[in-house]
Amino acid sequence: MLRNLNIRQRLAVVYAVFAVLIVTIGGFGVYSTQSTNAAFNLYAYHVVEAAQYANEIQTDMVHLRRYEKDMVISVGDETKIKDYAKKWEETYQKIQKDFDSAMPRLRDEKVKADIVEARASLKLYHDNVEAVIPKVAAMDVPSANSAMRAGRDGYLKAEKIIGDTLKLVGGFTQTVKTKFNEGAKAVLTATIALGLISVAVMLVLGRVVSGSIVAPLRNAQDFADLVRDGDLTGNLEAKGQDEAASLSRALDEMKVSLVRIVSEVRQAAESIQVASSEVASGNQDLSDRTEQTASSLQQTASSMNELTGTVNQTADSARTASQLASQASSSAERGGAVVSEVVSTMERINSSSRRIADIISTIDGIAFQTNILALNAAVEA
Repeated sequence: MLRNLNIRQRLAVVYAVFAVLIVTIGGFGVYSTQSTNAAFNLYAYHVVEAAQYANEIQTDMVHLRRYEKDMVISVGDETKIKDYAKKWEETYQKIQKDFDSAMPRLRDEKVKADIVEARASLKLYHDNVEAVIPKVAAMDVPSANSAMRAGRDGYLKAEKIIGDTLKLVGGFTQTVKTKFNEGAKAVLTATIALGLISVAVMLVLGRVVSGSIVAPLRNAQDFADLVRDGDLTGNLEAKGQDEAASLSRALDEMKVSLVRIVSEVRQAAESIQVASSEVASGNQDLSDRTEQTASSLQQTASSMNELTGTVNQTADSARTASQLASQASSSAERGGAVVSEVVSTMERINSSSRRIADIISTIDGIAFQTNILALNAAVEA
């Protein structure tokens, strides 16, 4: 499938996958941060703030007992008793507000029920103490002590419930801390796993993409090396529509063109070889004909030698005839008897002259033919 994409598109796919992995890891980090922040806010709201209000309630309850004791100690002093009673009441009302603030932050139903019970016990304490404040101001200490002792039981019960609640909240704090640690480890493990998966995906994708680019280029290089070494029998398979496939098709077309050119050169070489063979055969024929012409020339030279001998003989005969003519002339002077012999001798001379003319004509024909043969031999050479 990657071979149908060009190199730029393949790199774009790699970048896109890399971006998706980065966004995934970043999104997981953001999600983990938001989840941790939400969990911490819930912890702060339901545990830390609840514990804070419980601590304030416990502290204010101590102040209630202190103001209560200050009222008892100030028995007979109406001004101080009213002042302490006012602070005592303000502290109680603050405790009620802390109860109101703490109730929505409590998620455990048992804890809620305990806090409601502690609030009711503290109210019982408040009502009993509030009822004996006038008796303390009137210096009716025995009656005030018995009334306060009855309300003190509610205070002690509320104090115990608040203390147990704080211990329970402390246990919740430890549990939440453990969960936070486990969550942090899980987030770290998931982050490392995502990082490793991303690295593995990038390595595999990079290997696949680089292989889809390098492998066809290496095949093209091997094919080009074969063509360089003169091997035109190989085939280069081109798959896909990328640049490497275009290069492979171009190299294969180049090989086809080279095969055609080599075939044409081979045919031309064969034609040249045939022509060379014909030229060699023609040269051989010319050589044979030249030898024949040389032989004819030798024969002609021999004939010329024979002709020269004949001419010499003719010249001798002519000289002989001249001598005979001289003898005839001298014989003519001596007598008519010799005239007839001279006439017959002249007839023989005339016959020999005609023969000489024929021989000369023959020599001229032979010379003409010799010139023609020499010209033909020169032309063929």
